[in-house]
Amino acid sequence: MPFSFESLPQLENVRPDLPHDGRNPTNSTAAKTDIAIHHSLTDGGDAFSFARFHTNPKPKGQGWPEVAYHFVIEKDGTIQWCHHPRVIGYHVGNSNSFALGICLVGDFRDTEPTDAQKQSLYDLHKCLVKDLPNYKRTRGHDEFPGYSWKPCPEFDYEAVINRATAVKGVSTAEKVKKGEKQKMYKPSNEAIKNSTARVLRRLEQKGEPSISSVHREKLEKGELLESDAIGLLYVGLDRELIQGSD
Repeated sequence: MPFSFESLPQLENVRPDLPHDGRNPTNSTAAKTDIAIHHSLTDGGDAFSFARFHTNPKPKGQGWPEVAYHFVIEKDGTIQWCHHPRVIGYHVGNSNSFALGICLVGDFRDTEPTDAQKQSLYDLHKCLVKDLPNYKRTRGHDEFPGYSWKPCPEFDYEAVINRATAVKGVSTAEKVKKGEKQKMYKPSNEAIKNSTARVLRRLEQKGEPSISSVHREKLEKGELLESDAIGLLYVGLDRELIQGSD
């Protein structure tokens, strides 16, 4: 039985043309209870360029078997269908088995999705809520366990899917201002603090897109969240940035 999203006029089925190594792990459509919203953190791109990066072996790529997301929404509103919902993607870590991923092309730390992207996200999300028999909730990438440190998707996706006026996303700092309890990272001594600052600087220099000078500034001011610090540790380990490994 076809999915309702297949009737969307802006949908483009690119599944047969995307690179993958054949592993293609799956469970079932019924297993997908969550929808995860992402931004690409790039100025441009599409499902094909993302797939090339995701499948390219490390260190030039991620070394994954296929593109991370189930759908990619281009700036002109085209919805690229990358995976059947039963496929287990590579976009929210330990939550991959039950989360379906939608990625909007763009870096929304300083800009907004285009009106066409917002319309397509609304249309696609509305269909997926019907198509996933055990749907429970939709979350941004940074709302999944272990990803509070990651600046993604950085726009108010809830306003979009609920048809409200979309504005810039609520940052972690804004969440703290709203009264949510967040533990701050408090190094026990200056040596640990300096070591943390060095790791952050090296990640910046190596072009890690999820790290910026803002993290070091927050560290200096005592405003770096504990959850962010833990996430940064894993980024460092992933990039094999241990002391003396330059």
